[in-house]
Amino acid sequence: MPALNKQILLKRFVALFVAMNVFFLLSTFRFREYTSTAIDWQILVKLALWFTGFGLGVLLYRKWAGKVLGIDNILLVVMLLQILAACLYAPQMTYALSCFFSLVSIFMILFLASSYLDEEEILYSVFLTITLICIISIIAYYTVPSFARMGEWVEGASERTPGNRLSGVTGNPNSMGLMAAFTLIIGIHYARKYASRNLVIYIACMLLNLTALLMSNSRTSLAAMLVSLTAAYFLNFTPHRILAASTLACLALAFFFLVDIDALMAILSRSGKAEEITSATGRTYIWEVAIRLIQERPLTGWGYTSTKEILPLHAHEIGHAPQSTHNLYLQMLFSMGIPGLTTFLAMFIMKFYYAMKFNDFFKVTILIFLLLHGLTESTIFVGMAGSTTIMFGLAYCLNYRREEPKAQNLPA
Repeated sequence: MPALNKQILLKRFVALFVAMNVFFLLSTFRFREYTSTAIDWQILVKLALWFTGFGLGVLLYRKWAGKVLGIDNILLVVMLLQILAACLYAPQMTYALSCFFSLVSIFMILFLASSYLDEEEILYSVFLTITLICIISIIAYYTVPSFARMGEWVEGASERTPGNRLSGVTGNPNSMGLMAAFTLIIGIHYARKYASRNLVIYIACMLLNLTALLMSNSRTSLAAMLVSLTAAYFLNFTPHRILAASTLACLALAFFFLVDIDALMAILSRSGKAEEITSATGRTYIWEVAIRLIQERPLTGWGYTSTKEILPLHAHEIGHAPQSTHNLYLQMLFSMGIPGLTTFLAMFIMKFYYAMKFNDFFKVTILIFLLLHGLTESTIFVGMAGSTTIMFGLAYCLNYRREEPKAQNLPA
């Protein structure tokens, strides 16, 4: 019995430690400029968690090191080594190295956690933690609108006024929508198991995250969630799903041929103008400048986190001072050149192959989601560990679910 109680306490500690890292990594409780690198109490809390996780990872390396060196994970090591090399010629090397440390710490924490807990237990901890962030954010939306809503410029006003999009305690609406969508994906894939734990809590969590996603008005996250869930569903091949996928493809083609796309885009845009969609909310101006700069250093890039320093120098061309390329693939090229992007894509392909091999469609969904979300956002390897680092880490570092495909009834 004492040994059993010790094991239970150890598992609870690991789940709590993962939850604390997720909570403090994703939430912010003070006004802070995106460009700020100042150290405050929240930064100190994050550093304490990262150093603790890094220290535990080093002490208990035998628990997880063998897994990292497996054929399906070894490319992550290569990727991190390339990031470290790119830090050495970054415009702000010290800041770049601190970002690198945050990435390594998060991956070590998740690899170590997977040695004590299975995927379901770790994800349940994340599921509840992000729901807590949603609750706090929705309350703040109504009680502290100047903090929890995205500011908008109003004609004649000297400063931004609170708009309608929920940013909550995550810093911006896109982050809020991203994490809510991620939690919904977890809840959908583990619906039976989490509902069997406590049906009321499960339903409440799903509704709260759906509410947060809709209030954030993050169209990219919503679209990526729907497409990735649909794609993962049809990738679990059965005759009925292949037929359904073919039917949907035909309907989609017919839709684009018959519908006035410009009118549709005008309806979907927040401003009522089709240009907002066709320019990816102004991102195409950033991409044009980024591509030109990438062509100057195609093999090495400009260094990890370099977009924070270099892109603002071209604000007169873009119209504002962006901190990233707002595209995952351009961000990799900008930071680490063609070798960096090549390793990144190879890493995704390798993990996707093994996720399909073991029928782990949760990982398949997350990988597709991140690749789609990356079309309009600089995710995962852009700077400090963030929301997409957690998503990628949970898909990459945890053990495979190893679900057996459902048996199909044979015709009589």
